Amino acid sequence: MYKWKSYAGIMKKRRKKMKNKKRVLALMLAGVLTLGCFPTTVGAVNNAYDGTKPADGTTKKQPFLAGTGGSTNFRIPGLVTLNDGTLVASSDARWNGGGDGGGLDTIVSRSTDNGKTWSYTFANYLGDNGNVHNNGSTAFIDPALTTDGGTVYMAADLYPAGTALNSASYAPKTGHTGYDSQHRLVLAKATDSVTAASDTAQRMNAAFTYYLEKNPDENATSYYLLKDASGNTVSGYTVDAYFNITGNGVNTNLFCGDSPYFPYPTDFIYVTKSTDGGETWSEPTLLDVKKASEQSLLVGPGRGIVISTGEHKGRIVFTCYEFTNGDKNSAAIYSDDNGVTWHRGASAKNFSSEAVVTEADGKLYMFVRRENVYYVPNDGGETWSDPQAMGISYNATCQLTATTYSEKINGKTAIFFACPSNTSSRAAGKIYVGLVQDDGSIDWAYNYSINGSAYYAYSCISEMANGNIGLLYESNGTAITFKEIALKDIVGSASVGSVWLTDEDGNVISSDSMKSSQTKTYAVNGVAEGTSVEVTSSDESAVTAVYENGKLKVTSGQVEGLKQATVTVH
Repeated sequence: MYKWKSYAGIMKKRRKKMKNKKRVLALMLAGVLTLGCFPTTVGAVNNAYDGTKPADGTTKKQPFLAGTGGSTNFRIPGLVTLNDGTLVASSDARWNGGGDGGGLDTIVSRSTDNGKTWSYTFANYLGDNGNVHNNGSTAFIDPALTTDGGTVYMAADLYPAGTALNSASYAPKTGHTGYDSQHRLVLAKATDSVTAASDTAQRMNAAFTYYLEKNPDENATSYYLLKDASGNTVSGYTVDAYFNITGNGVNTNLFCGDSPYFPYPTDFIYVTKSTDGGETWSEPTLLDVKKASEQSLLVGPGRGIVISTGEHKGRIVFTCYEFTNGDKNSAAIYSDDNGVTWHRGASAKNFSSEAVVTEADGKLYMFVRRENVYYVPNDGGETWSDPQAMGISYNATCQLTATTYSEKINGKTAIFFACPSNTSSRAAGKIYVGLVQDDGSIDWAYNYSINGSAYYAYSCISEMANGNIGLLYESNGTAITFKEIALKDIVGSASVGSVWLTDEDGNVISSDSMKSSQTKTYAVNGVAEGTSVEVTSSDESAVTAVYENGKLKVTSGQVEGLKQATVTVH
């Protein structure tokens, strides 16, 4: 239901969730009528000063307050809303550091009361070298979330011991995908001269002749079999689903610096899912989508999408981007079988980096860092159009976020896009509302200042169950803030809903003025042919209304002074 109310002759609109198609008008008469390690199982000993996985806990108002789970610093927000209204948020737990490597883990927090209280867990955790920054540690970085409304999917980057683009001992290397031709993780055996903690320049030249094969015996203790080049199982070891390796005097993880076998020194895209609203997380899947020529293939952090309509309905899509001595190009990774197998689409044509994708009018829209452009595919993210100019100015050197609102605004599909609006610094967060036109272009009709001119960096936006906008954003270099924003504060008195009115000139109407004893007619849009429509007035002495043949005819009565009436189209 949608209502228009008038205060001192100014019409304002209040929105409620609409369960059936309704259009409500408030009217006023005053001589003039106004129409107005890894989840749950990590116990492996890693490097010399191991951390302990923090216990699950709760926070109030904010999901990632300083000190949550023992971590002082947080970066890289992700946020989605489930069908039952649960908010699920994610972040890097960067402990006492601020860089992009050296012991990062993934924390997830969930709220069932629109952000008043939050319950957190460490979904991805290794803890090697303790819960502190250490250049020799592993790193989970840049998580992204998406959901079909029930299941939550999370993708993140995993770097092996001592490896990251910064804040680690060594840089990742080109030269290998990290997998063999059958998509199995390849490993090299540690020696006296080259170990899992060695310089990546040494590690990359090791003999990666070992691999992991999923154990066909589902009742066996070892989830994976460790095999050599001849296909023989290396005896004495057990490798679980989270790559923890035990036996022969070893108790560690294959990605840690003291593992007897180690992966190629590059990044690995690590996907898990939750079927209980983010409370627990599944065994991981590693995605074999990086090219050997690429130094890293990284997840576009924040949020992905599950396509809801059309030929590719149900497709899970995350963005990714190549980093090889610098940012290169954005692309999509996608799954058509609920996350069992994954594919990589073609890269966008122009220089780009982290990206976010949303769905509007049966198409995907990908917004990219590095250039003020967006891309639109016709095939669910497999290929991309030529770049389209955004038409607004903002800081293109920072991650961006976008989501599509569940109901039309002024009769158009609406994309909510948030970013730093200061073109020269990470500051002055804004939400822009783009109305998708019939030709697919975007008219940026509204904007909202999130925090004035203050610091604003990475962010993630999601529509809440009550119709308001939830925003999780970096409010300083190592802090993340959750904010709920009323829809009316962003779009004002815009027409919101699947039913809307237009005047004789085709303008969307959310308020109007009439004299006494006057009749006006409006087109009622969004009502399917054959739908039964009922019209009521809250004060028939002030105004009467009739619906006929797709039109709403409103007639004012003879009034003195100021009166208000509400017309509802059911």
